[in-house]
Amino acid sequence: MYIAIVKPIIAICFLLIAVAWLPLNCTPVQAQTVPASVSDKSVNPTAKTVSANQPVETDGRLVVIVTWGDTDNTPAANVIVEVHGYTRGLKSPPETPTLLKPSKDGQYEALLQPGIYDVFVSESTSGPRCKRLQIKAGLTMYWTLKLEIDDVYLQK
Repeated sequence: MYIAIVKPIIAICFLLIAVAWLPLNCTPVQAQTVPASVSDKSVNPTAKTVSANQPVETDGRLVVIVTWGDTDNTPAANVIVEVHGYTRGLKSPPETPTLLKPSKDGQYEALLQPGIYDVFVSESTSGPRCKRLQIKAGLTMYWTLKLEIDDVYLQK
């Protein structure tokens, strides 16, 4: 029972810290929305909202492309991409977070129900990044970002 009470409290605290930190640490990035093509459906999504082989027509796709901050745009490894959804409206509590697994080096994707999502990207040597995105049915939302070395990591 203790875990059932503490786990949601920790998640809410993490969300509040991330939202408070958003204006200070998240640099603007360009997000694109494009229609999902038939070939996109062949990718094995990791979201727990749908079956991997049978995407629901009313879902949208989220693709997060993460690179190191180098000039070659090397795909980033060992990155955590977590999504918190508000599919019933902003007044409802966020749904259970979804961890995205890479579909290939530096690319994380999932089929998600239409709604508003907070996307958090974390890696041990880089500063955390976050962005709020809207997922629409039948469309693919892209977020491309470069990781930046974290000052706290450099000081240790």
